[in-house]
Amino acid sequence: MPANDSNSSASKHTSRTCASSALLTRTGLHRQLEVPPADLLIHAGDFTFYSTPPSIVSDFDAWLGSLPHRHKVVVPGNHEFAPEEPEDRGAIANAILLVDSGVRVGGMRIWGSPVIPLYGGAFNT
Repeated sequence: MPANDSNSSASKHTSRTCASSALLTRTGLHRQLEVPPADLLIHAGDFTFYSTPPSIVSDFDAWLGSLPHRHKVVVPGNHEFAPEEPEDRGAIANAILLVDSGVRVGGMRIWGSPVIPLYGGAFNT
């Protein structure tokens, strides 16, 4: 990987698709979304409604696995109680889960943090 990723040709040619606050797994509507193809999918925040029932998280992960994107990144939101505990973060296996962490994908640096200030839900500071 080049020392200066921001100038690499990879970052200039990586197509991206972003989604957030779907809350659609509560009713299974995420499976009806037409997600545009891209090299990278970033889902930032609220893919469940308070992580209940637990099967919702595994269904979301299975859905991620069915998508054609080469790279997938997920940042939990304040409705994701399941990945608050580090030992439970393996439930998302079909994407890179970012919790106060970063990753390099396609020549880009991506940082994700679900932490929110003083608001009801998960990952409160």
